[in-house]
Amino acid sequence: MANTKGIFRGECKRIKITPTADLACGTFVLAGGLVGVTTSAIAAHTEGEIQIDGDYDIAIASASAGVGALIKTTVSTLGGSDVAGVPVGIALEAISSGTQIRIKLIPDFLAFVEPYKATGVYAVGDLCLYNGKVYTCKTAIASAEAWTSGHWTEVTTLATVTTTPAS
Repeated sequence: MANTKGIFRGECKRIKITPTADLACGTFVLAGGLVGVTTSAIAAHTEGEIQIDGDYDIAIASASAGVGALIKTTVSTLGGSDVAGVPVGIALEAISSGTQIRIKLIPDFLAFVEPYKATGVYAVGDLCLYNGKVYTCKTAIASAEAWTSGHWTEVTTLATVTTTPAS
């Protein structure tokens, strides 16, 4: 699991979590429908805190975009599955590859997850809501189809988000 090499800015809201795996300081964490960042290392089965708002510095390995871009990253669930494209923040600076930029954390990632649409097209790693649960696409869907559970994996209620930090 990669460390995001982030830096917290200012006093911010925090919530308590108890992960089932060790989490390094600076790890994005998905707890229910909230995304936050660990403020210190948290050992498995030990209570710790995640920051759920405020500004945060994150290393970007390869991307370029302007101020206001939605920053997404890959989620590694505690069960070992990866989920791509989880929104974690909004860029407060222009992004260029291999830099560290400041983002505004967006704790409620569910606000960015669309309900499943039978007429939709989905790539592996896309997220959707179905029957009140979040799923990630594990088999690409190139044309309209009714919900097929075999094409989706439920995202667990606690997961860590990993990024590829700049070298």
